[in-house]
Amino acid sequence: PKTLMENTEHLHEPVKAVMRKQNYLTWSATLNEHLVRAGEVLVARILNDPESEQQLLTTYRDQKDFRYLPIIIPILYENFQNKVPYKEGMLKAVKALEAVKNRPKTSARSGQILKGVVRSAESGTPIPFVNIGVFHKNFGVISREDGTFEIDLRQAKPEDRLSFSSLGYTTYNLPVKDIQNSFLIVQLKEKTIQLQEVVVRDKEIFKTKKLGRVKPSKRTLGESNSTHYGKGGEYGIRIVHDQRYMLQDVNFHMRFNTTDSILFRINMYDVKNDLPHTSLLQKELFMKSYRGQKWIRKDFSDQKIVINKDVIVTYEIVKIWYSDKTHNNIFFTYGKGYEEGRKYRRTSSHDRWQKEEGAIPIALYITGRLF
Repeated sequence: PKTLMENTEHLHEPVKAVMRKQNYLTWSATLNEHLVRAGEVLVARILNDPESEQQLLTTYRDQKDFRYLPIIIPILYENFQNKVPYKEGMLKAVKALEAVKNRPKTSARSGQILKGVVRSAESGTPIPFVNIGVFHKNFGVISREDGTFEIDLRQAKPEDRLSFSSLGYTTYNLPVKDIQNSFLIVQLKEKTIQLQEVVVRDKEIFKTKKLGRVKPSKRTLGESNSTHYGKGGEYGIRIVHDQRYMLQDVNFHMRFNTTDSILFRINMYDVKNDLPHTSLLQKELFMKSYRGQKWIRKDFSDQKIVINKDVIVTYEIVKIWYSDKTHNNIFFTYGKGYEEGRKYRRTSSHDRWQKEEGAIPIALYITGRLF
């Protein structure tokens, strides 16, 4: 439409010189070519060909300065997933450009908000809920179900490292100084986890024990008006023991929850220098709770995890389903007893762990079968 072309005409000026060299003399020609190039990248993505996708992006966006591709491509991809008619989808992509200011091209490290997608290097499929953040700095995030993410790097320094980690994949670290564009495709390599062999004989197991804070109090820890996705923040306690257990389940208590439902991720770490260190889980451990539910339990006996020393168990809010018309109150319960257990937390993905001496830990425990 003529009005739409006029409303986006200001975007021609920053790219006019470089587009003229490629024989795209008008904004109409430049915009049409952006859509064509975006379509090529989209086809590679749909065919799960991340290598070709990255190569096309590097050529068109970085070398030929089709700088509006990072805006157009995600919208076209979303339209494809939602089966939006082609013409309608193209129109939505162009409309998204109306809000773009006339600004020069900059790199992510100079103050842009970095967007991108995380995928499996082997299959090309998106990886959901990847922890993304700069080590020991509180501006981490997690990827969405489709692997996309958005992180503000304006407070990052060139010497910082942006880390991408997910259980079952090799962690990828990228120096902030090496990030040259505002859209990034990250491919994580699958990691083979050696499962421990455990032979269990019924006569060897003689007792089941709850380890941690099993009695709820009236004190709470919580938040209101939460966003739909978590930031990778974790809360948990140290489980202190000196015997050998095979773990069965994890349990924690919520004082009240006014949302529709919450998806949690449970993490379990060994202890190094009195802080959480390496995950003990063989695969991701998710659990879902619903409005009004108190005790939340997740069985993970299939992982056959045996512990013979202290561990730190944490919970992480991954996604929240709620109505924008409510306050979305989420409050957890402090526990009674178990004075030796300490509370640990970090606010976002890869943020610095904090050990809270003297603080009352949440009501959380694991059940173990004592050998």
